[in-house]
Order: sequence, then C-alpha cells, then structure tokens
Amino acid sequence: DAQIKKTFAEGTRKGDMYVLEEAPKLSKPHPPDSYSS
Repeated sequence: DAQIKKTFAEGTRKGDMYVLEEAPKLSKPHPPDSYSS
C-alpha cells in the first residue's frame, strides 16, 4: 500500500507540474512570463 500511495503522490505531483508548466505553454504562443512571479 505504501508503494502505491507513493507512486500515486508522485504521479499527482507530476500532473500538477504539467498543468502549471506545460498547459500555459500550449495555450500561449509566447513564454508565460506573467505566470513566473
């Protein structure tokens, strides 16, 4: 169970990073400078 939870947590973290980093790039023709504070 611990291994499954660890994998799930890592997958969720990678999913969040994808949404935060990749999605703006795909939706914007230019680098999302406004997103980096």
